[in-house]
Amino acid sequence: MSRTNSAEAIARRKKREKEFGTKLKIRKLQTKNKRGRVTSTTSKKMSNIAGDTANRLRAESMTSTIKGANKGKLSTLGKGYKKSEKGLSDKATKRTAEISKARYPKMGTYKGKGKTTDTKTSTTTAKRGKSSIEAKNRARLGDARVDKLKAKNKDFQAMKKGKMTKAQFIEKYPNSQTAKKARMK
Repeated sequence: MSRTNSAEAIARRKKREKEFGTKLKIRKLQTKNKRGRVTSTTSKKMSNIAGDTANRLRAESMTSTIKGANKGKLSTLGKGYKKSEKGLSDKATKRTAEISKARYPKMGTYKGKGKTTDTKTSTTTAKRGKSSIEAKNRARLGDARVDKLKAKNKDFQAMKKGKMTKAQFIEKYPNSQTAKKARMK
């Protein structure tokens, strides 16, 4: 029995071939478990840029492929693909930064560089190069207490390095944890 080559028969054959090709592609994208059941269907994406832009780039790449602009090259994404995607990425990053800045105006700013700290009673200024925690401690505890604690830490580090003996440190700071531990022994 021979095939009929009428226009209708050819159209039906092309339609069946197209459907078969589509089903084959879907089957390739499916993931199956040990029992042979389909667990998920993954879809291939071009990139993480917006859908309408991706569609526009695909259309550009198709037109450039039709014109023969990419003969001998591996990519069919168009001539200005990387440039346009970088531009879109930069715009998205900039827009995200603007939104974040509007939502959280104090986030990402360093308040302790030579500016006055805003507290109810204190108007001390943090010295340049000091951490924001130190500035908060100076506002909360006072300059004298923070300076004393910093000197104590400096002496403790000297004791650890061997520049000061443990007995000298305990004599200088009798209420320190090191002195309390030494009294317990």
